[in-house]
Parts: sequence; structure tokens; C-alpha cells
Amino acid sequence: MESDTLAELRPYLRSALERLVCRGDPATIWADLVATMVTMTLVEPPEGHKRTPRAALANLRTRLEIAHEGLIPGMTCHQAKGREWDRVGGRLEAADAAALRRGLDPTEESHRALYVALTRARHLSLAV
Repeated sequence: MESDTLAELRPYLRSALERLVCRGDPATIWADLVATMVTMTLVEPPEGHKRTPRAALANLRTRLEIAHEGLIPGMTCHQAKGREWDRVGGRLEAADAAALRRGLDPTEESHRALYVALTRARHLSLAV
């Protein structure tokens, strides 16, 4: 999606999120979003995308209602690539701990993934 189009859509997306938090009807919010996308992008979504994803919208509503300060993102090392946090906790398997003791081999995919996971912290990495 072009950055200009995204900038134009941003107010509509923000409005949809606000309506969702204010307990607006998910089916109406979704229908409005689909109509806006069709109008602004001139792309007709597949039929499956026109159905209201009720469970996904309910989960999104729940996430929006929670104070963001207490949220702790959980993600794979691939999802975290390029991002950083002050502190990062990682679950290490026995093989991961052994690889760290021996030294990581950049030719091994699992070692590269472990490296990415453990270097996302600005200050502290913890094994959990």
C-alpha cells in the first residue's frame, strides 16, 4: 500500500478503533472499513474478507481496553527482528544453552535465530 494512501486511511482506521473501544457494533464498524477501503483504494476485497471477523474484533477490543503500560509483548525472534526493548526475556532450550556455552555458529539457522532473540535488549537479556 502506498504511503500516501495509508496517510489518507489513517483517520478512518483511528475512527474505527475509537468506535470499537466505545462498544460500537463490530459488524457495522467492519462494513464501514470495507466500504472505505473499496472507495479509497479501488480494490474489491474477496468475499471472505467482507464477512465480519467477530472473534478478531472482540480480541482487538479487549486489547484496546487494557492499559498499554502493563502489556508485555510475546513474539518469536523473527517477529522481533529489528526491534528493541530495555529488557528481554527468552525461553532457552537445553540445546540453546549448550550452543551459548560453546559459541554460536553463524552458519546454523537456529544459532542465528538465538542471536537475534538475545540481542533485542538494550540493557538486559534474561533466560526465563
